Amino acid sequence: MREKRNALLVLFVFIFFGWAFWAWFMAGPETAGRTEQRLAATVLFLAVSAILCWALCFEDKLPDTLGKYAGGLYYEQNGLCFIPVMRKEGEQAFIHIYFENRFENDCNAIIHMRPPPESIQHRPDAADIHFSFSCPGGGVGVIQQPVAVHPRLQGSVVDVLLAAAVNYPHSQGEQLRSQKGLPCGTFHVDWGETFRTGSHELSGEIDLVDPVMIHLPVPRNVTNRIRRGQQWRHQIFSRYEK
Repeated sequence: MREKRNALLVLFVFIFFGWAFWAWFMAGPETAGRTEQRLAATVLFLAVSAILCWALCFEDKLPDTLGKYAGGLYYEQNGLCFIPVMRKEGEQAFIHIYFENRFENDCNAIIHMRPPPESIQHRPDAADIHFSFSCPGGGVGVIQQPVAVHPRLQGSVVDVLLAAAVNYPHSQGEQLRSQKGLPCGTFHVDWGETFRTGSHELSGEIDLVDPVMIHLPVPRNVTNRIRRGQQWRHQIFSRYEK
């Protein structure tokens, strides 16, 4: 769609340039409305040229899809924007992490959530929730992790520490979206090791650097258990086609 629009803009630039060139340098004094034609052709040529320049140099190549899911408020680490929310499916609570890559190259990401003890768990005896996943260039997607919620916290708001680390193995490449997210904390990651995707069981030993605290609303009437065999889901809605 944008390519067709830009092609039309280029066509109109040439048309109005040709008209302006004829009106200024070829039209004789006897040409009807020569002054008006000079003015109209020049104005149209400059206006369309300005729109084309903006479209090619300043307009985002991809829309801010994550803003629609997050109401314009989300976090970012090194080019990957994301927002955690909690949803209810039947009697099961899920943590949904919506994410969006602002650049054209693929990235590896780790998002770390540290809820209060004995509040939200994705595995028995796992204090923290640690998601490792890959996101394609310009990609938009979601992670859905089933969690158990302590009965006394259901229907309330839980304060959760949030941090992330993001790595682009082949550099970020071209920026596709200009809208940045709010800064969040991070932690040390040895990206030289083999990158394993999944939600990993941790005991809270990771040292978080300047994490942000988010206020996560918890749905009512959800189970405090996770059914056997339930796994996280990693879905990509869209990606950038070069």
